[in-house]
Amino acid sequence: MSAATFFLLSLFYELTFYYLLCVPFEEHLRSTRKLWLGVVLCLTGSCLLLTFLAPSLGITGAGLHYVRTVYTLLAGLLLLYLNVNQGLPKLLCNLFLIKCYVDAMDIFLELIRDVLSAIGFLTDPILSTIFTSLFLLLLTAPSLIFYLRNLLEPLLEEQSAASYWHKLWLIPAVFWLLLTILTVTTNARGTITITYLPERFTAYVIWTLGTFMSCGILLQLLRETGRKVLIAERLRLANLHLLMQRKEYGRLQNVIDLTRKQRHDMRQQLSVIKGLAEQQSFTGILDYVDDYLHTSQIESSTILCDNYALNALLQYYQTQARADGIDTEIAVSLPAELPLPESDVAAILGNLVENALDGCRSQKDGHKFLQVKGNLINGTMVALTVRNSYGNLIIRDGEAFISTKRQEQVEGIGIASIRSIALRYRGVTKFTYNKNVFQASVLLNPEQET
Repeated sequence: MSAATFFLLSLFYELTFYYLLCVPFEEHLRSTRKLWLGVVLCLTGSCLLLTFLAPSLGITGAGLHYVRTVYTLLAGLLLLYLNVNQGLPKLLCNLFLIKCYVDAMDIFLELIRDVLSAIGFLTDPILSTIFTSLFLLLLTAPSLIFYLRNLLEPLLEEQSAASYWHKLWLIPAVFWLLLTILTVTTNARGTITITYLPERFTAYVIWTLGTFMSCGILLQLLRETGRKVLIAERLRLANLHLLMQRKEYGRLQNVIDLTRKQRHDMRQQLSVIKGLAEQQSFTGILDYVDDYLHTSQIESSTILCDNYALNALLQYYQTQARADGIDTEIAVSLPAELPLPESDVAAILGNLVENALDGCRSQKDGHKFLQVKGNLINGTMVALTVRNSYGNLIIRDGEAFISTKRQEQVEGIGIASIRSIALRYRGVTKFTYNKNVFQASVLLNPEQET
């Protein structure tokens, strides 16, 4: 293979590789300008390596292919790490998946190009390389982009903090390693221009289909499993919220019944007060009124939120907090009609407050407090903030907060549910903690629902 043809193949290989690397992370790029600058630097480094450094070290033929492979692997990882706001395991999973694709396409490109040359079609190496590259790209790239955006990207979004990413990346890595071993053991790089074995071509086809079908099925299963867990959690919260509303309704009904009864007795009470006034027994009037107020069964209650469902939720948790001796401050200024489904707001608020109560209960000493705030921003965006004291050890794995309630080292379902709902509204979730004070903030934008 001539130097010009090899350089052209490398350019096609690397441009495809760097572009596909970023497809699943389009919403998580730190800076598009820095990304393209990084791509240019990576390509420049490749040119220097292949044109000057490798030949000067006597690296040619198959060795040059493998040098390029290792270089692009390291350069791609560095490019993602510097430009994508995601954890390293997710970057590795995407990196090896794309590496499997471009390495397989690189082998198919050489196979098809040399077959075309053998039959006398497009014998010019450069024209043959351009034609074969475009043919393979148009044939396979749309399917891969669809694969990345409909399988990998949703899983990255919905299960972004799941702990299984630390092991999931090993699957495409093993498939890539198997391809490398297959290529070396069959001496594909050295004999591909001489021998065209159908079984070798078939082996690469089976490997490629097997790799992406296996990974695709696994990604889909993980996505469905995560959804089922979140649905089960939301169902639990919905049942809990229904119970809270029933209790609040019962309390309000008791207040109404007591008020009706006391209004019925008001005439008799006024008659007694009138008689005492006619006798000018002012001391008797005061004593009678004090006794009446003392024995009155009317329940005083503070409305915590104008929205009935959220008010019932807050009343329930406030009662629990006070029973546990937790100093509670609630200031939620949300209207009766919310700009987005109240079930979503209730699910987020319920999870936030429930986690905060668990944090307060973990304290062995010190001041226990819970602060809940909520309001509308610009009349449409819902902002919720919960601040609380805590005493337990916070275990964090990247973006994930590991639950202390479960034996498995996985993120708490509550936080995963919060992230999932916020994601649907292009919302923002932020969790900070220091000096035994934990704060969770969520901003929802119903105009950006996905």
